[in-house]
This record gives sequence, structure tokens and C-alpha cells, in this order.
Amino acid sequence: MAFLSRARDFLADRQANVAMLFAFSIIPITVSIGAAVEFSRASNLEVALQAAVDNAALAAAAKTGARNSERRQEAFRVLKANTSEIDNIEGLTRKFHASRDGVYTVKATADMGTAFGGLLGVKDMKIYAEAQATYASQGTEIAFAFDITNSMGFAHPGLMRPGSCVMFWRR
Repeated sequence: MAFLSRARDFLADRQANVAMLFAFSIIPITVSIGAAVEFSRASNLEVALQAAVDNAALAAAAKTGARNSERRQEAFRVLKANTSEIDNIEGLTRKFHASRDGVYTVKATADMGTAFGGLLGVKDMKIYAEAQATYASQGTEIAFAFDITNSMGFAHPGLMRPGSCVMFWRR
């Protein structure tokens, strides 16, 4: 009841321009809040789309011994699987490019419909993501070298002689 009483007093107040200022300010405040919500949704969609594109580029580069057409199919399969869970995504376009030096690029563009943006004439927002992954055809090297010279402060006499353990592996 107290709220209704205060609301009536607020609307009946003629001493100042409080009601007029409130009426004029409520529209930009509402639009600003709506724009912030839309921007937050677009930002979340961009993060999800970027993660999907990153996974697609890595999947294309990781497909060893495949032709570029097979890598493209794998990238689009992974991209489709990862974007199927994203809400509010429309008009997804995708591109794949393979360079001669083993760099695979995946690009995706999507539209996100707006609710509050329509009040300002913005019907949708474009979301863009791009990722590159490189296939390294070189072999992998792993080298182990053990320091038993008591330089770290925990030598054990008789365990090994300095320089007696070195391992090198190359694929």
C-alpha cells in the first residue's frame, strides 16, 4: 500500500519537473540497458563461434596424410558439430583455405537477431571468427639429460657417475 501511495504522490507532484524528467530519461535508459544485453549476447556468441572455429582448424591440421578436400570436410564436420549447440545463431557461412606450406584457415560468419536493436534500426549483428592451424610435418624430438653433480643439493654417492645417463629419442 505504501508503494501505491508514493506512486500517486509522485505522479501528482506539480512542484518540479520530476515526472517530466523521469519520462524523458526512461526511454534512453531502457534502450541503453537493452543495448548492453544485446552486446553481452553478441559477445557470448562470438566466444562460442571462435571456439568452434578453433576446433575446426585444429581438426583439419591434425588429419595426417589427408588431402585438402578431406581436411576441408573434417573442418566443416567439426564446425557443424560445435555450432549446433549454439543458440540464436543464424545464417552461418564458413570458408576453408589450405596453403601450400601447411597452414589451414577456417573462417565463419553468423548473424544474431536483435530485440532492442530493432528500436534503433539494427535488426541483426554480424559475428565473425577466424582461426589458423599449421601442420608440422617434422619429426618429434625428446631429449633427457640428468644432472647428478650435486648442483641442486641432493647427490647420492654411488648412484651414478656424472654423465652416465643421457637419452635421446627421435621419430
